[in-house]
Amino acid sequence: MLLFFRSECMPGKQPSRQECLAAGCCWNELEESLNFCHHSLPARQNYQNKTGSTQLVARLERSPFGAEPLTLSINIAALNTSHVLVQLIAEGSASDSIHESRVELDETDIKIDLTEGEAFFVELKRRTSNETLFFTGNGPLIATQGFWEWSLQFPHDALLLGSGSTSRGSLRLTSGSATLYQGLGTKANGRPFILCVTQSGKSHGVLFEAPGAIEVVARPSNLISIRSTAGAEYLNVHTFVGNSPAEVFEALTAHIGLPTLPPYWSLGLHVCRDTARNGTNEDALNFKNEATRLDFPYDSDCVDDSALGNVSYVVEGNRVDKLKTVVTELKNSKRHFLLSLYAQVSERTTAFEEGQDIFLVGTNGTYLGQHRDETVAYPDFENPNVTKWLDTHMSAMLANIQDVLPSGLILSDNWPLNEDATQGDGNETLEYVPQGLDSLSNGTVLWSASGVRRHQSVHNQYGSLFTTLAKDILEQISGPSDKRLPVLGSSNWLGGNTNGWLGEEQQADWQGLKSALLSVMEAGISGEPFSGGGPICGSSGVWSDSLCTRWSLLALTTFPLTRFHHRWGSTARDPTALDETSGRIVARAVRLRYQLMPYLYTWLHRASLSGMPLVRPMAVEFPTDNSTWTLEEQFMVGPSLMAAPVFEPAAVSLTIYLPRSTESWFHLLGGERVQADVNGTGHVTLYAPENELILLIKEGHIIALQGVNTSSAMSRAESRQIIVALECGGANSSECTAEGTLSLDDGVSNDLSFDTIQFSANQTSLVISYSGDLQICSLGGTENMVSTVIDTISIYGVPGNVTNASNLQVDDVIDLEAKFFVDTEEGKVRISSISVDWCSSQSNEMTVSWEIE
Repeated sequence: MLLFFRSECMPGKQPSRQECLAAGCCWNELEESLNFCHHSLPARQNYQNKTGSTQLVARLERSPFGAEPLTLSINIAALNTSHVLVQLIAEGSASDSIHESRVELDETDIKIDLTEGEAFFVELKRRTSNETLFFTGNGPLIATQGFWEWSLQFPHDALLLGSGSTSRGSLRLTSGSATLYQGLGTKANGRPFILCVTQSGKSHGVLFEAPGAIEVVARPSNLISIRSTAGAEYLNVHTFVGNSPAEVFEALTAHIGLPTLPPYWSLGLHVCRDTARNGTNEDALNFKNEATRLDFPYDSDCVDDSALGNVSYVVEGNRVDKLKTVVTELKNSKRHFLLSLYAQVSERTTAFEEGQDIFLVGTNGTYLGQHRDETVAYPDFENPNVTKWLDTHMSAMLANIQDVLPSGLILSDNWPLNEDATQGDGNETLEYVPQGLDSLSNGTVLWSASGVRRHQSVHNQYGSLFTTLAKDILEQISGPSDKRLPVLGSSNWLGGNTNGWLGEEQQADWQGLKSALLSVMEAGISGEPFSGGGPICGSSGVWSDSLCTRWSLLALTTFPLTRFHHRWGSTARDPTALDETSGRIVARAVRLRYQLMPYLYTWLHRASLSGMPLVRPMAVEFPTDNSTWTLEEQFMVGPSLMAAPVFEPAAVSLTIYLPRSTESWFHLLGGERVQADVNGTGHVTLYAPENELILLIKEGHIIALQGVNTSSAMSRAESRQIIVALECGGANSSECTAEGTLSLDDGVSNDLSFDTIQFSANQTSLVISYSGDLQICSLGGTENMVSTVIDTISIYGVPGNVTNASNLQVDDVIDLEAKFFVDTEEGKVRISSISVDWCSSQSNEMTVSWEIE
C-alpha cells in the first residue's frame, strides 16, 4: 500500500537497501518483497531557501541518481486574476524565460504560501474560500542536468483528469504513470494539463511546462509527480481557477491561445491512404464510385500519402497529370484535395542542398535519418532562417501543381518520425529515461541532435512549430484569399493556432477503440477541441468488421475530426472495404454525421470563443454530480447530446448513468423516453445493437439537423429538421419548454461574422428568433448556399395523452400542406412537409404553432 502514498525514489532502478539509504531515501521494511525505495515525508531530497530570498539551494549534495543538483530560483507571476504562474528556473537559464506579473497577486483568487527554512514547500489556495489547490510538501523537489521532479498534492477527494490518458487507459489520474513525448503512439503521448474538479464542482487546472520528455505519475491519494528530462532549464506550473470547468478552460485558452475554428467542410469525412507508391490513383477513383453506390457523403481525399511522390517539396515524374483526373472529380462534386506533406527532407532534393544551415546537426554534421525509404534531414523549426527556406520550397512545389492546388495540408509523421532502427540513442549519457520508454530516440530523431536547442528540449513542440509555419506559408501562397485553409497535423502539443489534430495512431483492437475516445477527450479539455483520435478503426493491426463498425459508429457520430486512413502494407478499413452489411451500417453512420454537422459546428464555434470542448467528459458537464466522475465510456457532445458506445466485441446492451439533474433523456432519432431505474441509482440498461450508437438528447434542448447530400457543401443547401426535447415541470404538466441555438456563417471565411439563431419551444409552438441582419440570407444562389428552410419538426416528451395534432400556422398563415404524426404512447408529435423559411420573416422573430388534442 505504500506505493499509493509515497513517492518512489530512484524510479526505474532497483536499488538495494544500502543504495537507497545512501541516496537520502527510505527503505520499505514492512513489505520487503516490494523492494520499495521511497522518499521520506518531508523529503530530504528537497531545497531550502532563506527568508525573503528567491534563490533555492539543494539540501543534499547529490540527487538519488548521483548527479549534482542545480541551484534554482523561484519566480511567481500573477498573469491575470484567475491565472498564477510558479516558475523554478535553473541558475544560468535564459532571462527571457522569466515571466513578470501583469496584476497584483492579491488581486487574484489564488493565494500562495511559501515555507521557508530547512525545507521549501509551496501551497496554493483559493483566496475566497481558503481551499487548497495543491501542496508540494508530500514529495521531493529534485533538479539536475538530466532529471527534474516535483510533486503536487491535490485535494484527496477531488477528481483529476488528463495528462496521458491513453497510456494509463483512463482519463482519470488515479494510478500509474504516463510519459508525454509526442509521436510514440499510446505508449507516450498526452498533454501537460490536469483538470481538478472538487466535490462542490469548483475547478482548477494545472498546466506544466518543461523541456524534454515529461512523466506524470499518479497515485490514489491524488499525489501527482511531474518528472522531466530537462537540462539546466526550467519547470513552469501554471494554475487556473474557476467556479466550474468551463471557467478553467476559458482561463487556459486565454493563455495558450483560443482554438482556431476550422472551415465547415473540414468537419466532414476525410479519406486518405498510403498505397500508391507506384503512382496510380485508382484507389481514390474506386472509393468515389463505391461511396456513390453505398450512398454516403465525404469531403476530402488526399488521393495518396505519396500523391506527389515519396518526398516533400518535389513533384516526381508525371504525378500532376495523374492527379488531375482525380482532383477534377473531387472539385466537381464540391469535395477537396488535401495534400500530404512531410517535415523530413530527402537528401536527393534541391531543398536538401539549400537547407544545410537550417537542419538539425548530429556528431558528424547534418543529422540524417530514414523516412519512407529515403535518407532524410530534419529542419530546425526554431532556426531564424527556416521560414524563408520553407517558403521558397513550398512555393516551388505548389507552383508546379497549380491545376491541382490543395485546399489544405495533412502533416503526417511530423513529431518527427525516423524509421532508422539501427541508430543508437545515447541513453548512457542520460541520467533518467522515463518509465515506459525504451529510449528518447525510439522512432524519432536522436535526442542529442541539436539546432537552436537540443532536440530533446524541443521534441514535444516540433510538430506544432512545423504546423504553424506551414499554415502561414500556405495562406500566403494561396493568394489574396480570406478562406480558412485547414492544416491537420499528426502532432500538436498545445495552443490553438492550428486547424486540427489528427490524433494518435491506434492499434486496430478494442483497446485502441477506447484509447481513441480518451485521446479526443483529453485533447478537448487541454484546449484542442478539433481532434480525431487517429484513423477510424486504427491505421494498422488486424481488424474485424465488428470492430470497424463499432469504431465508425462512435467516431463518425461524435468525434470532431473524422478520417479513414491506412498505412503502407495494411488493408483499407472504410465502408467500401467491409462486408456489405457492415459497409451499409457505416454508410448510414456517415449520413448521420452530416445531419449533425450544424450542431457540431455550432459548438466548435463556441469552443473557438471560450475554450469549452465539443466532446466533454460527463464530469465536465455535470461537475456537482459526483456519480459522473467515474464515467469514461459515456460522454457529452456539446451540452445537448450524450453518447454511449460499445467497447466489447459481443455486447448487445449497455448500462449507463443518467445524471440526477436531468429527469428524462430521449433517443435522438427515435424519440423514445429514457429514464433511470425506480430505485434511484440513476442507472438504466439500454439495447445496443451492432448497427446503432446510443445517442440521447437531453430534455429541455433543441437541435437542428440537416438533410444529407454528397458533401458538406451540397448538404448545407438541404432543408432542416428541428428536434425538440421538452422538459416539463412534472407528470402531465402543461409547463413544458426547450431551447437551442444554431451558429451559421459561410463556413470558409476568416471574417468570423456569425448569425446566431435561437429556438425556443413548448408543446404547441416553436419560436425562431435572431438579432441584427441575417447575413446568411444573402448567400442564396452562391456556391456557399446555406438553407434556412425547415422541413420537419419533431417534438419529444409531449405531456398527456395526445391523440391528434393539426392546424399548423407560420405566424398567422395556415400551412395546408403540413402532415402530422402522433405517437400517443411515447408522447411524440412529428410535423413534416412544411416549408418554414426564417429568411422570409419580416421581423426578427417567427412563430410556428400547431394544435394538439
